[in-house]
Amino acid sequence: MFLILVLVASLFALPVSAAEDPRFETSVPEPELQPGAQQPLTVTITNDAEDVDDQVKQASNVKVTARSGSTPIEVLSGEHALGQLADGQSATGTFQIEVPTDAPGGTYQLPLDVTYEYDGDEREETTVTATVTVPERPIFSIESTTVDLHTQETGIVTVALSNDGAQSATDTRISLSSSNAALTVGNVATESAFLGTLESGATAEATFAVTATETALAREYDLTIQPTYQNSNGITTEAPARSIGIAPAAEPRITVDSVSGDVSPGETGTVSLTFENSGETGISNARLQLESAGSSLTLDGGQATAQMLGDWAAGETKTVHTEIGAATSVQAGEYPVQATVAFEHPAGIETTSGPQEIGVPVTAIDAFAYSDVSVTHHGPEAVLSAQVTYEGETPIQNAVVLLRSSTPGVTILDGATSVGTLEPGDTATATADISLFGSDQAPQQFEAQVRYEGEGAQADRSESTSVWADLSTSEPLFSVEPVNATFDIDSSNELRVRIRNDGPLALEDVRAQLTATPPYQSQSPTAYVAALDPGDSAIVTFEVTTPDDGVETTDALSLNLTAETNADRTVVDGPHLVPITVDGGGDTTGDSTLIAVLAVVVILILAGGWWWLNR
Repeated sequence: MFLILVLVASLFALPVSAAEDPRFETSVPEPELQPGAQQPLTVTITNDAEDVDDQVKQASNVKVTARSGSTPIEVLSGEHALGQLADGQSATGTFQIEVPTDAPGGTYQLPLDVTYEYDGDEREETTVTATVTVPERPIFSIESTTVDLHTQETGIVTVALSNDGAQSATDTRISLSSSNAALTVGNVATESAFLGTLESGATAEATFAVTATETALAREYDLTIQPTYQNSNGITTEAPARSIGIAPAAEPRITVDSVSGDVSPGETGTVSLTFENSGETGISNARLQLESAGSSLTLDGGQATAQMLGDWAAGETKTVHTEIGAATSVQAGEYPVQATVAFEHPAGIETTSGPQEIGVPVTAIDAFAYSDVSVTHHGPEAVLSAQVTYEGETPIQNAVVLLRSSTPGVTILDGATSVGTLEPGDTATATADISLFGSDQAPQQFEAQVRYEGEGAQADRSESTSVWADLSTSEPLFSVEPVNATFDIDSSNELRVRIRNDGPLALEDVRAQLTATPPYQSQSPTAYVAALDPGDSAIVTFEVTTPDDGVETTDALSLNLTAETNADRTVVDGPHLVPITVDGGGDTTGDSTLIAVLAVVVILILAGGWWWLNR
């Protein structure tokens, strides 16, 4: 009976199928992605059979890696471990992704590579996809940019914005901003323009006034483009921002082509200034403003002047003529004038170029010429001398010539020479004592200037003029030659010496000092000569006493000389050695005769005595 029941039950039992291999399904709780941003994407992964009545085996050591695949989505994160997934069990993995700003709207399948193990030692890999969507919307791109901008001016930047998305953009606006102080948009950092409705595939332009400040360089600066529009719900929406690079031109739009003419101190002259429109576009209603940068110059009688230049084509030059006056106190050189050009740009903006600095030449009329500049080393000191010729038209008074050194190691000890009143054509000599410290013999530079009183006793001065002089080797100021220098022993002798002026300057109050050291003495060791011109000589006389116990010999006495130049400077020269000769002195013939007579007398006395004794 039992066997019958078992047989009957087996006939009515349902068939039981074996479990399938692991199989994975995905779902995305929030599938819509935001373009132009990094964001997390959470994906739910389930181990489940395709048929709800079937079962799958447990998957262990499950790991999931997301890939971009053929989508525009960029996956930034790596592998995610999900652990074990039994039949029907789910786990979530969160991936960091980025959707490009210009990613087209639509549905995308993001690939997910899944690796897992089952049945203990089987390891498999499969790929599933996660369905995500990118919303349809206006997608803006920068079609082109046009830049007409120069340094130190307000120019224009034109931006062409296109809608590459599938939806139209209504109430479209575009703003341009700068984060660098070298460039400003409008009068601030940001300016916006209204474009209205921008259909899919359409392009619209917006022009902005951009200022390159005086700190701007000829390099690229980043500006930010921010489009906004109203979405289908009427909400103002910001599209992803874009960046563009703007580089101002290296030189100003209006450049100085040439400056001609000059002006002298205390006078007014006509100076011509030529400007060029170096930009790529013509301008209109151009106005030039010139302004003196200080009190040294006046422009048309004031500190500023203006002139109309009108329409101005690209590459065209315009010349203006301005009466410029220079103050009496200015020296030769260039003095700054600020030039600014205001104009209308073809884009319809009122703008300016500049200010830029122009150097106006001031040329002093120097009425003094210098010649015969030399340095002499006669004696222990060096003297710089120069001939100064006054070439002016009216007499000047209280003139003082100043000589200065421009060479290291050459120092002017006293560089001022008063030359008094100078008539036109007069020439005066200026001298200066100089000190030398290791300077070579190459030509050395000096500076010469004349201070004087002109008409009305007004103090004035000439321009500083460079003069050159060779540094000659040191030579004696005087040459000394003995004329009578032979002395007797134990006698008062007359020493006569010729002195000659070997220097380049006329000398006065020439004084000679003889030094008579023992065994010699001098009751008159000084001598005086009123004047000696260059090359002239004079004989001076001294008294020299020789000792009574002297012997015949040759010796030398020391002679020092001082003199005054015509510039009232004292020069010293010496010591000079004057050779002398000391001989026996007296008449040698008379002495011999006397000795002979005495000898005869002695002989006669001796002979008389001998006769007396022997008679």
